[in-house]
Amino acid sequence: MLKTEHFGKCLLIKTKKRILVAGDLHIGYEESLEKSGAFVGRKMFGELIAEFNLIFAKIGKVDEIILLGDLKHDFSKLTIQERQELNKLFNYLLFHCKKIIITLGNHDNYLLNVDLKREIEVKDVYIDEEVCFFHGDRDFAEIRDKKIKCWVLGHFHPAILLGEKKRAKCEKYKCFLEGNFEEKRVIILPSFFEGSEGSDFEESRMKMPWKFNLKNFKVLIVGENLEVLDFGKLKSLQSSRALQKKKRFISF
Repeated sequence: MLKTEHFGKCLLIKTKKRILVAGDLHIGYEESLEKSGAFVGRKMFGELIAEFNLIFAKIGKVDEIILLGDLKHDFSKLTIQERQELNKLFNYLLFHCKKIIITLGNHDNYLLNVDLKREIEVKDVYIDEEVCFFHGDRDFAEIRDKKIKCWVLGHFHPAILLGEKKRAKCEKYKCFLEGNFEEKRVIILPSFFEGSEGSDFEESRMKMPWKFNLKNFKVLIVGENLEVLDFGKLKSLQSSRALQKKKRFISF
């Protein structure tokens, strides 16, 4: 059985190798905001590295790091900030692993213009034994192979709203979604990107290339200090809310 552990917004997978997976970094977000007239400080990359430092302090070095796409934010080109920070990121991550695999996302136009080192592979789909990694915005024939038992993807930025709706105290939390589809285990990662907490269920469902029954998916909320909390299945959360009339608002 596939062994997985959650560390903050990352997933550690243990096959014959130790693989760390992260999704949707959206590097260069601040420069895009500045071009639209919103001036913000550029501190997100430092915060990203600080979070990775906490993770590597827990797990040590790994064999591979898989980045599930949308490394960059700008659709139209490779910006100065993206080029500089991607190169810094790759150098940093390669200190903690032997190899980086990138599965291309819909924001990753012009990513190949970055000077990629030989230890970095860029693919649409990456398969390691029975596990298949891809961004999540598109379907691919090879991911349907019967030998594949698990899909690991990003793209949807899953999050959950919790709190008292009437008192306007709802807070949104990033989360993992884990369930089954066509006899395969499916793991959807939250975005590593901190510019947004994520998307609710109705927004994400309309864009999915597959008919996942998300009500049967387990919700794992990202807490503080890399803690990840199991909140059970979405349908149980919704049922509990309706039957007990709790003052809690939940949506995806």
